[in-house]
Amino acid sequence: MVRSLSRPKILTTFPDISLLTKIQTLNLQPVPNHDLNNRSDNCYGDFNSESFYTSLLDRSTCRRHLNQLYSRIIVTGFQYNGFIVTKFIHISSNLGEISFARKLFDEFPEPYVFLWNAIIRGYSKQNMFNEAITLYTQMQNVGIGPDCFTLPHVLKACGGAAVFEVGRAVHGQIFRRGFESDVFVQNGVVALYAKCGRIDNARTVFEGLGDRTIVSWTSIISAYAQNGQPIEALRIFKTMRSYGLQPDWITLEETRSYASFSIDNTYLRYQSLSVNGHHFLIAQGFDSIWVLRLCDVDE
Repeated sequence: MVRSLSRPKILTTFPDISLLTKIQTLNLQPVPNHDLNNRSDNCYGDFNSESFYTSLLDRSTCRRHLNQLYSRIIVTGFQYNGFIVTKFIHISSNLGEISFARKLFDEFPEPYVFLWNAIIRGYSKQNMFNEAITLYTQMQNVGIGPDCFTLPHVLKACGGAAVFEVGRAVHGQIFRRGFESDVFVQNGVVALYAKCGRIDNARTVFEGLGDRTIVSWTSIISAYAQNGQPIEALRIFKTMRSYGLQPDWITLEETRSYASFSIDNTYLRYQSLSVNGHHFLIAQGFDSIWVLRLCDVDE
């Protein structure tokens, strides 16, 4: 019965949860990666166990799948495999099962930075900002330092919770730990100050960026727009276009929505984007009504 299974199929494809059911039925257990050199004639002994479980996790769509898979990794001894558990936490968070993700995290002995990042990201993604900040504090209390993947999620949490003092302390840590040149981290700092209403701080950080990505420009445009300065947001949009940067839909939507707000509520007529800018926006599928009602403002 075991020999009738096709080894190439097992090695090359992991189609769905039914594959796990087959292994459960046959009472076969994938061999841990570190035991591959000692494998016997078990036909499952030469495939990558981490890839097997993470592939099934990618196809999980509900808590039942997560419970089923977690039961199997306990049986097969992978509940302390950091790579697999980190993947579990990510998938659980993406499915909205943050309590399940936290259970996995709490049961892992001495979690390292990747697991801390995963659970902090999960809380931040679910807009549970205070929990994310608390975990970040606990992470440092046990002697685990953040990396460049930790900080954007912590900054988002600080901005979401509007805790300026905590966010400013995190900004200080960014300098002390040498992440001041990381554009993704600095984009998070811009967004943090914008959320806390500190537009001048956000602009200072933006001006100091050596490598401004489209995310950087979107962050500062949003900063001004969210803080009641839509005209300045549109000016920055114009400046961005003058550098030949192609805005994405997020940038365009931020610009469109707040420009529309300014027109509808203050009856401004504003055309700082220039005729070419208008054509560009219309070509991108935005309504021409708000575009054509804009007129020049002083530079």
